[in-house]
Amino acid sequence: MSDDITGMAAPAVEREGPANVSIFVKVQPKARKAAIQPARDDGHGRMRLQVKVTAAPEDGKANAAVERLVAEALGIARNRVRVVQGVTDRAKRLGIEGEGFADAEDIAARARGLGGDA
Repeated sequence: MSDDITGMAAPAVEREGPANVSIFVKVQPKARKAAIQPARDDGHGRMRLQVKVTAAPEDGKANAAVERLVAEALGIARNRVRVVQGVTDRAKRLGIEGEGFADAEDIAARARGLGGDA
């Protein structure tokens, strides 16, 4: 499904306010290997990075693994990445706190490059 205005799905990475970034992901828990793969249309008008983690989806383990993997890939502290939507769902929105406008712009640019052609 695509966005009515542009004919394209919404991007996987968006700026949120002056110093924050949102990354939309689809998580595959209990994967053989942790990885971040290119974004795909989720069928609901949103592109989502494909994030594979080895942790099981129990007691927040998979969410913590997603936060760690994305923080490491972006080169930022793990405590700056949080699952803010979809805590019990595979489709999630991650919130990333920037340290000001320029930092958030840099994080957003790096996030767009995750998974190859995301």
